[in-house]
Amino acid sequence: MSQSEPLTKQELEIIRKRLPPKIQAYKDKYPQAVYSVAEAWGLKPYPHGYVPESIDIYYADDPRGTDIAFFEGKLISFKLRPPKDKDVIKMSIDDEWAYIQVGGEVLLDRLGEVILPDILLDQKALLQFTLANIDFK
Repeated sequence: MSQSEPLTKQELEIIRKRLPPKIQAYKDKYPQAVYSVAEAWGLKPYPHGYVPESIDIYYADDPRGTDIAFFEGKLISFKLRPPKDKDVIKMSIDDEWAYIQVGGEVLLDRLGEVILPDILLDQKALLQFTLANIDFK
């Protein structure tokens, strides 16, 4: 289960006003994920062929640290550690929530026909990326 911050009264009110009861039901176990859904609720899916400038993926209810990040189609960072919360997957595209899944349930999916970057990395590429991002000082 996640260890995120509790929601404020204002955030709870936004959730209550914007989201259907089925999604609201997840707010106690996944408060930040449900609030993120409320922030993006009503936004249209991305259009056909949309190419994002930035993609951030989080494996936790609390999105303070990006687990995988892309910028202009290139992998720019990833964390070599187990996910904080295996029940949560959150993706933002160009600073807007695009996809949120909790406990195996998709709560938000605005991906539409977004063109996602290739994320295939062989072991050599992964090692090169890791070594290039280590500060040996």
